[in-house]
Amino acid sequence: MTAAIEELNELLADAVPPLEGAACAGRHDIDWYPNNIAAAEPAKRICATCPVRQQCLDYALETKQKVGVWGGLTERERSQRLPSRRISRTRKSVEMAHVTARLIRDNVPRTQIAERLGCSEHTVYRYRRIALELNLI
Repeated sequence: MTAAIEELNELLADAVPPLEGAACAGRHDIDWYPNNIAAAEPAKRICATCPVRQQCLDYALETKQKVGVWGGLTERERSQRLPSRRISRTRKSVEMAHVTARLIRDNVPRTQIAERLGCSEHTVYRYRRIALELNLI
């Protein structure tokens, strides 16, 4: 880990008081604000052994922490737990998600999917997210 990341971790640690007994307390050698999934693994391993992991995760979800590993989860993993982030699943949207997943598996570009479905590219993105949540792709 670079000195800059270590310094950033120290500054951020001072800004957010750790929970008493947290395994991460004083661990400035770990990158708690990684920029990719692989880099998050060392922090997640520390969190896995933490006695206050759930309280930390609850804090992150309640305060909508946008960056860093909190309670053993990255920002992406936490965002999937927030109910407001889940997409409404109407019957039509689920059906369209199935069609979108099939077209994505066939390597059809998003612009062409939008044309075929008669919707915007943004709507295709939403159908893709539903397909991902349903493990269709």
